[in-house]
Amino acid sequence: MDHEQELTPGESLRLIETQQAAAQARIDSNPRHYYLPWGVSLMVGFTTMFLYYGPSPGRPILHMPPWLALGVLFTALIAAGVISVGLEIRNRVEVQGGSADRGMMYGFAWLVGQAGSTAISVHFQSYLPGEQRGLLWATLSLAMVSVLYVAGAAVWRQWSMFALGLGVGVVNVLGMQAGPGWHALLVAVLCGGGFLLAGALAGKGAR
Repeated sequence: MDHEQELTPGESLRLIETQQAAAQARIDSNPRHYYLPWGVSLMVGFTTMFLYYGPSPGRPILHMPPWLALGVLFTALIAAGVISVGLEIRNRVEVQGGSADRGMMYGFAWLVGQAGSTAISVHFQSYLPGEQRGLLWATLSLAMVSVLYVAGAAVWRQWSMFALGLGVGVVNVLGMQAGPGWHALLVAVLCGGGFLLAGALAGKGAR
């Protein structure tokens, strides 16, 4: 005879809800998979752009073709997006229902946003001088990152994510007014460094 006590339907339901809540809390309390990839991406990509532009027009720190500088920037941004969305989807499968659906839709929002900013940049770059073309690509991409971070903060109720999204938006606008070189430097130091710091603090909180 099986002496193990079977769970009642009510007890089974409570057990499932408890396990889902625990998985949700574990995911929401550790947002490093958003912060660290983007911190590295912004620092590497925009440091390369600063080396290409230099502190003022016509004074590059490191001579390189424009396609190489933009190629490094967009490779870094795309890699960060793929990593963060991939980890989000993997983590969200632990939680059924609405949370998993939100994760999937949020991941597609990144793909649509990146594709849209790229299409806009391709269309309008021919109307701008050389340095302004790179600034167009960079500022549109960062505007997309800022908006989606703020939206993601609303979805997952992450105040640190909300603050980072607003910070990226402010630095992006201020840097745009200062010019391509200073824009790249400000984003690399303030945004890239801010994301890395947030990731480190999130890691300590999770432990």
